[in-house]
Amino acid sequence: MLYLHFGTTKETLFRSSEYFDWNFQSEWLENPLVKEIISDIDKSTVIGGRVIDSPVLVMITPRELAGGTKVLILILFEDGDYYWSSDMGDNCCKWILRISEIKDVHLSLIHMMLFPEDFSTPMTFVDVDNLVVDNYDKYIDVLGDNWDRLTDIEEGVIL
Repeated sequence: MLYLHFGTTKETLFRSSEYFDWNFQSEWLENPLVKEIISDIDKSTVIGGRVIDSPVLVMITPRELAGGTKVLILILFEDGDYYWSSDMGDNCCKWILRISEIKDVHLSLIHMMLFPEDFSTPMTFVDVDNLVVDNYDKYIDVLGDNWDRLTDIEEGVIL
């Protein structure tokens, strides 16, 4: 299940890219879903261990992966944190939904993420009485009704 929280919590993980760089485990790259994510977002191929073939940068390590890719990998392997949605682009949305079908995913929603319009994966808005939506129109309605929560948040964010 995908859990969305407006703003940040004390559990929100900021600077996910740096956290990933310090906590990455080589075996994470062996996961077939991770390989798909890297292929889709970074347009790169996992060779093995800590080596990734990039069409732009040639051979890279996991440290050079896109920030969104790093967050998705963390979501897949780490538990207990809210991940800061601003660390990911909209190209991560389909992967967030896919991972949330496997395990619980918690996001601190700071901006409107453009999930695919045909999604049917349930998502829970934690601070809207745990309202569950399972389609794009309902998602947009909840965001519209709570837009002030999204637009006022950034002033209080501590980085």
